[in-house]
Amino acid sequence: YPENRFGERAAELRARIIAKSNVKLGVLLPLMKHGEPSPVRDVGNEVYEGVQFAVERYGLDSARRVTVTLETRDTERDPSVATAAARELADDRDVVGILGPVFSPEVTSAAAVANARGLPLVTPTANANGIAATGKYVFQANPDYDVRGRAMARYAVQQRGFSTLAVLAPSDTYAKFLAEAFLREAARLGARVLSTQWYQRGTSDLKPQLASIRRAGMLDGADARLSFGGKVRPATLMKFAGLGVPLKRIDSLMNRSSVISARQLLGPRARALLDSMEIPVVYDESRVDSLEYPVESIDAIYAPISGAEEIGIVSSQVVYFHFQTQVLGSGEWNSFAELNANRRYADGVVFESDTFIDTAGGAYASFADSFAARFRKKPTKNTLFGYDTADMILRLIGDGASTREALEKALTGLRDYRGFHSRIVLGPDRVNSALTVLRYEQDEIREVAEVNAGSGEEGERHEGDGKR
Repeated sequence: YPENRFGERAAELRARIIAKSNVKLGVLLPLMKHGEPSPVRDVGNEVYEGVQFAVERYGLDSARRVTVTLETRDTERDPSVATAAARELADDRDVVGILGPVFSPEVTSAAAVANARGLPLVTPTANANGIAATGKYVFQANPDYDVRGRAMARYAVQQRGFSTLAVLAPSDTYAKFLAEAFLREAARLGARVLSTQWYQRGTSDLKPQLASIRRAGMLDGADARLSFGGKVRPATLMKFAGLGVPLKRIDSLMNRSSVISARQLLGPRARALLDSMEIPVVYDESRVDSLEYPVESIDAIYAPISGAEEIGIVSSQVVYFHFQTQVLGSGEWNSFAELNANRRYADGVVFESDTFIDTAGGAYASFADSFAARFRKKPTKNTLFGYDTADMILRLIGDGASTREALEKALTGLRDYRGFHSRIVLGPDRVNSALTVLRYEQDEIREVAEVNAGSGEEGERHEGDGKR
């Protein structure tokens, strides 16, 4: 009876009846149970504690119709072990999804198996490009390099209104991927990038790169000089006439072999007019090499770095070369110790982050107290990656996504999960596109904006006063 008014309700009840009431969530983490204590082991166990805590809290909700238990495997930080473990989990039809692994090489190998077997896999931390592109069953809860670069371009152009940019980045690390994504997105948004300079990781002297950016900025800001001495092509003279310069004025300039300011002759839009008409000009370069004069024509320099140890190198030399500009950074700038040690140069720098914990919020304080009571220690950043990713998956399962196919659809449609460490926004690309933008200023790190860098999305404005 397709027209029966109870059809939709009956279909919903049928789906609830046939849905599983007991499912398993697979967990792939480098627990290193047979290894010595190490940073890798700490990461795996901290993430696992967050996952455990999320499952325990989920189980306390008597209204949940679906019971979830963990099926955990130790990847030993070995891609081949992760692959075998993913196959084992895929063979168990009660497993509706996998959380993990955490490191990109293991994720890549396990993801191929999970996708081929139609088993949703969500990595909480891996940020290499292309992992989610494995297939529709693979998700990255942490923004990848491409998203991070796009996010800073959107923040610069859409939220700050910057139109003239420069890029300074290492060419031999993942920071290159960030810079390339920034360049593509800035161009798409209509901004001009005056100069892109690369350096090798570990370089301490950035003089050649910053001198080139300085020269480009000074020339861009310099007034063009127009020479009417010597032989001037008739076609060029006609172009000036076409721009509205009276013929008498042109004749007078020619008779005196004058050299005149472009702005004086054509007004404030002189640079654009000359470029459009392809009229040759000479620039006043007297201030280019003199550090006495500031570079004011570049709105922002995007400087993704490879590690926090580069903060002092980059920030001090940007100041030395007298740039009056906004420095934009990658997540590696999020080191309070290094920023504070270089506060004379780094004050005001803005950078993205995949984590910003509102420690002043009551919800987080309650969570942290409960976690400490359970595990006898404070939650770490890794704990929150594990907890938020598990909580996100558990909520979807609890709301009815208790099969592999239903969980894949629910994850693809996830648009706004608010975790303790960050916001998670998935979609057709299956990569978290939400990032927080932070500013270091006056010995504090503050949240200043949120950006959604998903494909086709507009950047989001969000002014905050959060402190770390």
